[in-house]
Amino acid sequence: MTIDEMRHEVLDLLQSVYVLTARLKMMLPETAGEEREIVEQMARRAQLCRDRVTGAAATNVPEPAPLDEPATLPRLRAVVVEDDPTNRDFIVETLTRQCGHEVVATAGNGPAMVREVLAHKPDLVVFDIHLPGVDGLTALEQISQQRAVAAVAVTGDRNSQLLTRALEDNILAYLLKPIDARQLMFAVQLAWARFNEYDQLRSENQTLQQNLKDRKVIERAKGVLMRRHHWTEQQAFRTLQKKAMDLRVSVVKLAQDILDGKGLPAGPS
Repeated sequence: MTIDEMRHEVLDLLQSVYVLTARLKMMLPETAGEEREIVEQMARRAQLCRDRVTGAAATNVPEPAPLDEPATLPRLRAVVVEDDPTNRDFIVETLTRQCGHEVVATAGNGPAMVREVLAHKPDLVVFDIHLPGVDGLTALEQISQQRAVAAVAVTGDRNSQLLTRALEDNILAYLLKPIDARQLMFAVQLAWARFNEYDQLRSENQTLQQNLKDRKVIERAKGVLMRRHHWTEQQAFRTLQKKAMDLRVSVVKLAQDILDGKGLPAGPS
């Protein structure tokens, strides 16, 4: 086992400790002050161990966004991908019980991640970067070739190159293990907000590209009419507009028909 693999195993273990202490704290009554303090100490020790394990690779790593109050989100459909059952159950429980979202599928490896996301078409995918079979970043890249999805990456590595790749690959939010429920809630909020911004920009870009394509079709059709009938540009365009209104079709549809040799207007308006 390599050093990186050992580090990953230790961080998974620390995440499990963190999850178990969080559940113990929820089970203890408010009156059990001493017991709750012991559990909190265990959680802090897990966090400290995480920092020590990852400290050597902690330079030049972007920090997660500061936490404010969580915003209200729509009920999202999510797929959770994590090879550790304890961590996977914790993420599922947090998303469903505390965030009010619906987990439509879970997976434990990269190929299953691709399969489940493409099959269920969720709004969100929360996944561990280190997965058996295919790593999470490669799996997300395969998914993105067919559909866009909001994504939260979970990792135990503070390796700057890995996180840089994650950000370049359109990971919209990421978390460092061990994670808690509050961090996950804010990461989902951030990923959803960024995904909506990205989706709006993509939609605007597609609209712009379509408008440019339509304009080229209309310009070419005007040229055909001008050459064929010796019309001015204004006459050709006015004829296109009037004929499109008469036929109750769009100007670009009529223009394409003209380029295809169909539906030529009889004369200028």
